[in-house]
Amino acid sequence: APADKFTKALADFRTRQAAGRMDMLLEQRLLTELNLDAAEYYRSYAQGHPGDDHVDSHFVEKVLERQCNEHLTRAQVWQARLAGTRAAPGAEMIALEYRRLAALFCVEITSFERARYANLSQAPGRAMNLNGYIGLTGKYFHERLLEGGLRYLEEGDYFGTYFHVPDADFFLLLDADSYVAPDCLLKLVHFMQQPGREKTAITQIPGHPAPNTGLMLQRVAGALMDLRSAGLLGYARHDAASWVDESGLVRKSALQDIAQTQQERGLRVTRYFSGDRACGGMATNLRLLRHAWRVTSHPERLAWTSAPAELGALVARYRRWHDGGVITLPGLLGYLWRHGWRKPLAALLRIHQQISTLGTHLALLAFFSLSLPGAFYNAWLVAAVLGYALLLARDLKHAGYPWSDALRAYALKLLLLPVNLGGTLISLHRAWTRTATVWPQAPQEADHAGGCLPYYFAAYGL
Repeated sequence: APADKFTKALADFRTRQAAGRMDMLLEQRLLTELNLDAAEYYRSYAQGHPGDDHVDSHFVEKVLERQCNEHLTRAQVWQARLAGTRAAPGAEMIALEYRRLAALFCVEITSFERARYANLSQAPGRAMNLNGYIGLTGKYFHERLLEGGLRYLEEGDYFGTYFHVPDADFFLLLDADSYVAPDCLLKLVHFMQQPGREKTAITQIPGHPAPNTGLMLQRVAGALMDLRSAGLLGYARHDAASWVDESGLVRKSALQDIAQTQQERGLRVTRYFSGDRACGGMATNLRLLRHAWRVTSHPERLAWTSAPAELGALVARYRRWHDGGVITLPGLLGYLWRHGWRKPLAALLRIHQQISTLGTHLALLAFFSLSLPGAFYNAWLVAAVLGYALLLARDLKHAGYPWSDALRAYALKLLLLPVNLGGTLISLHRAWTRTATVWPQAPQEADHAGGCLPYYFAAYGL
């Protein structure tokens, strides 16, 4: 309904403009009313949105109510112009506002299911979903029905085609449980098009936790997510950022540079993102580095998600996060030996990002296990814990958490020690045996008690 209303308003305006019958006062009055209508649409959406938990409330605040307030402000501005208290608009400004309103709700949403097509990759994983879709962009296709309900895609021309996959300069990748600010895409594209960022391949938008949860574990897990996002910004500041499978904006020309063609079931399959879950993000990042493409993170909070509320979901998430860095370390060292030491700080940070998970946790286990003289051991233990806790507290305070959450976050990081170490060791085992382990795909929905049992014993053992 709003799309029809604003599209008709734009068509009527163009008719008046073409006929030379534009009345500037009438146009300003109509734009005031249309912005009030848009605000009312968003208000009705916000009132009808289910408010089951803190995530729903935050979505209403950051997306629906924000859009409502923006259009109320725009209506006031047009009202002020109509009253003469602000500068009168030109014809181009009026046309732009009509076009903006018409585009606001007039959005086409389609879906794509790779497994339906026999001549696309059937390998599991979200990376292969992306590879399958991106490889179709900018082309026209006919569908041929095969036995068993599968279909075969044949590239064709515009006439008689079954469907067209639009082309794009950028792709916005979002985690399934994320939501973004209304102006997220505008800001990301503007960020990527600034002078000096022509070789930026990916701008990550780390998912921040929705605030105001009443669950202690969920709040502290969210604090660790914010710390991780701060770390990504730190790497980006020193030109050492790596893509870690976060949501973000991806430049298509960069993907075309790193595309690889492989054989699968006798078919040629183009891969842009690595489909190996053991080291997919790191492997893709290494290919980008070799083609002189950069990865960065956007400094503003543009995406939010829900932090895990149960230990099982937390275990599933951290196992997925802490895998694969060591596997790609030899390739990174080879690249740095040839090209990277011109920026020694960035090179050291890249190495740190690859090995920190395994190295830090092995060192911590050794530190707790070694038999050292009491005074020496206690002094080093206090120094290490206190220094780390102070830095942790500073970052958490900067992210909006109370000082008291620093000890809780430290305790949770220790509790997750076997989880992080286990994720890395599982990936090393997969690389050695060349076997595929499927991580839980929906860690938000269940406790995964069976998968947690070894980590319970490991935590008590420590």
